[in-house]
Amino acid sequence: MGFVAGLFTVCFDVAYQSALPRLVERNQLAQGNSMLETTRSAAQISGPALGGGLVSLLTAPIAVLASAVLFAFSSLSVARIGNRTTTGVPRTGVLRQIGEGLRIVRHDKSLRAIAAATCVYQFGFTALTTVYLLFLTRTLDLPSAVVGLVLAAFGPGVLIGSLLSAWLPRRFGYGPVVVFAALISDLVMLTTSTLRGSGPLTIAALIVINILYGALSQSVDVAVTAIRQLVTPLQVQGRVVATINFLGLGLTPFGALLGGAAAGGLGTRPALLIATLALFLSPLCLSLSPLARLRQFSE
Repeated sequence: MGFVAGLFTVCFDVAYQSALPRLVERNQLAQGNSMLETTRSAAQISGPALGGGLVSLLTAPIAVLASAVLFAFSSLSVARIGNRTTTGVPRTGVLRQIGEGLRIVRHDKSLRAIAAATCVYQFGFTALTTVYLLFLTRTLDLPSAVVGLVLAAFGPGVLIGSLLSAWLPRRFGYGPVVVFAALISDLVMLTTSTLRGSGPLTIAALIVINILYGALSQSVDVAVTAIRQLVTPLQVQGRVVATINFLGLGLTPFGALLGGAAAGGLGTRPALLIATLALFLSPLCLSLSPLARLRQFSE
């Protein structure tokens, strides 16, 4: 059941990111992505609490049924879009589509930079999260309830970033946002490895760090998504999204493995520092590409 749910979730994520450029104007991509991510972030924050409340009030089977009803409502809402997202492009074999996606990403400088930045970010972030949990529990010796509170702070940060992600590119330009917001977010996370003890100041610092990192990284993600949608032809949006996602997510197991090995061999604090430094490769890839000079979308 979990495998099937994950499979269709991936398909949906690729489809909705590919559909948006056909539904809004070029200069509305950042705003459209911002609204979508704001809605999703709010749902991810409120969903667990709502689910827990339903289980307590109505029992688990009723809560599952309510969830199914909400999924059905979501499907009907999407179905109302109709065929506005079709392109009339002839269907080809799956292997040919995969090859075409790889070829487009390889030959386009902007897409190649996005793919490279995504790969190094996913690798470094997975290593970081693996070591991060060990750092909180073993090095800082935080109780499980406090660890949950610290991790939960990331959610409001993502929501704030989603709300700001349409305004920041308009104010500073897309290139500066994807480069400098990514750089600042990594600098913020870098301070985590300097924290010591499990006192109130350490806990407060961890919460602030997670909120800031969530806000800045989400702003970068929305801006990069809008840029990728802009430079990709409509008829191959899905193939490009799938290619970049595959390349990035394909490295996550190796990041987790390396992060765990580094924590075991070097200790959690040095491993956390190394994993955080690896994140800086992502804004470096973006800064060396044409994306760094992009200001605004033309009509």
